[in-house]
Order: sequence, then C-alpha cells, then structure tokens
Amino acid sequence: MLEYMCISCGQTFVRFNSLQRKCGRCAYNLNAKPKKPMKRMGKVGKEWLDTRNEWIKQNPPNHQGLWQCAIRISPQCLGWVDIDQLQVDHIKARSKRQDLRNEQSNLQPSCSYCNSEKSSKSLDNT
Repeated sequence: MLEYMCISCGQTFVRFNSLQRKCGRCAYNLNAKPKKPMKRMGKVGKEWLDTRNEWIKQNPPNHQGLWQCAIRISPQCLGWVDIDQLQVDHIKARSKRQDLRNEQSNLQPSCSYCNSEKSSKSLDNT
C-alpha cells in the first residue's frame, strides 16, 4: 500500500484516487490556512531580468522592430528576431565565466533556434 504526503499538512495518507492531493482532514477543513506561496523568481533571476531589459534599452531594434541574430548557426534561423522571439545570449558561456554573467559586453541577440543549438557553449566552441 502506497502512502502519499498531504500538500497542506505534510502528513502521510492513502489515496483513494490519483487526483487526491490532500488527506481527508485537510480536504474537508474549509478553515485551513493555505500555505505561503513560493517566490516565483530568486535574486539571480531578477538580476538577469534587469540585465536583459537594460541590454534591450541600450541596443534598440532597427526601424522595423527587429534585431539581427548574431549566432546564425541553425538551419532554421531566419536572421532577424522580433521582441517576442528575442533571446539575449551570452558570448562567453556562463558556466565558464561566472564573472561575466551580467556584463553588458558579453551579451548578444539571438533567435531561439540558434540559442538552443549553441546551448551552454561559448561561441568559439560551436
């Protein structure tokens, strides 16, 4: 018999169906306080979002609202990227150079195809 953990109180219980996530006591207790929601983004994520937005301000698109993909290694790459598909990519990989993580000079525009093909490698390693 498998026991599962209640998402409200943390105690173990036996499920009656695959959708049940709370024990019987918590499922029927309408006065129970919900858990405090988790933070959606941490400190590093907020710093990256600020860095990305600052890069977009400093490097505006052309008159058509497009950036040119700097990597251009994927066969699906169209060469131009709008704001919805824009991915700001690190020239030197974050895994190798942690100190350049939020450095504006280490960033470049790319499309999602090229950025996923490049993955976590530096540009000279692709």
